[in-house]
Amino acid sequence: MAQGNVVMTVVLESTPEMLDELNDWYDNEHIPALLAQDGWLSARRFRDAANPNRLLAIYELEDESTFAATDFSQMAEERSAKIFSAVTLVDQTVWTATSDA
Repeated sequence: MAQGNVVMTVVLESTPEMLDELNDWYDNEHIPALLAQDGWLSARRFRDAANPNRLLAIYELEDESTFAATDFSQMAEERSAKIFSAVTLVDQTVWTATSDA
């Protein structure tokens, strides 16, 4: 598998009532849709050991232009709006590689 030069991290906090639906959406809709687009290489998700409603997603991207070139409009739909009405975006950061060590 190709190694990207950029990772994007997203930290979300969900309401407990929406957590199962958020996880299903991420696993079965959002991540597959992203990985089908050029430049999105991988995605992993984690939950906070101290707060199971707080989630971290780490995406590996080919380069910095990948995020800007992504058409997010085709991923926006009714279910996404419902989920994100119950989710708080805590942080979204794009990181660039400084070494391959």
